[in-house]
Amino acid sequence: MGIGFGAVVAHKCGMKYAVIIPRPWSGSRLLYNRACPKTAEHSLVDTNSPTVKFLFDGQYYLVGQYVCIDPYVLPVKWFGNEKNPRLVILLCNPGGDPKWPKRLPEYAMQKDGVYKDAGMSLADCLKYNDWWDDFFDVFEKHKLNPADVLLLEFYPYHTVSSRDFSHNPEEWNDYARAALDSNIEILRRYIAQGLSIFGYYWGDWLRTVPELQDYDLFHKSEGTWKKQKIKELDEFLTRGLD
Repeated sequence: MGIGFGAVVAHKCGMKYAVIIPRPWSGSRLLYNRACPKTAEHSLVDTNSPTVKFLFDGQYYLVGQYVCIDPYVLPVKWFGNEKNPRLVILLCNPGGDPKWPKRLPEYAMQKDGVYKDAGMSLADCLKYNDWWDDFFDVFEKHKLNPADVLLLEFYPYHTVSSRDFSHNPEEWNDYARAALDSNIEILRRYIAQGLSIFGYYWGDWLRTVPELQDYDLFHKSEGTWKKQKIKELDEFLTRGLD
């Protein structure tokens, strides 16, 4: 009989933690979710020691230790101009692997003092992340100032893909739910003002804000790949925003 571990989830300072507790388990390997989207495999070591340790991502943890299991450190609620945009673009969640936060563009932005969880300028984003290049090319083509664009994230945390998180906000932490509530309020404000809205990723938004379905100035991208979506954005802007 080997020694495994279980977790008692608690919250401290708004972050999710797990208290590691021992439990009987047969075998030398253990599959454990660690509150990440994908199950991770852990190696157990020193099972004969009174202080049982386990290994995760090259770091040892102790039984009874509080371990932060919220893998996200750089949430992003929205980019751009929230005060008076001419165009709203709906996104799903920031890309990038949350297991490697130092690889995220926001990490470098934070070090340079330009990171914000809401309201990062698109000009700053362009300096740190080439994902935005295609957007800027389209904006320039249509003489649209990037400072006139607002991009709202449905889920404010980094995930490898939009499939790597629960699409049910009731399962999110308080920060994420509050961010979505705020973004829904922002979106509805600009629907009421008659702004053009482009759904780059729109599925979750349409389920949450169903009035979008009948909003004449809303375009749902049908593209699967980025090039297709950018082409649709180009065609959408060709019609004009005013």
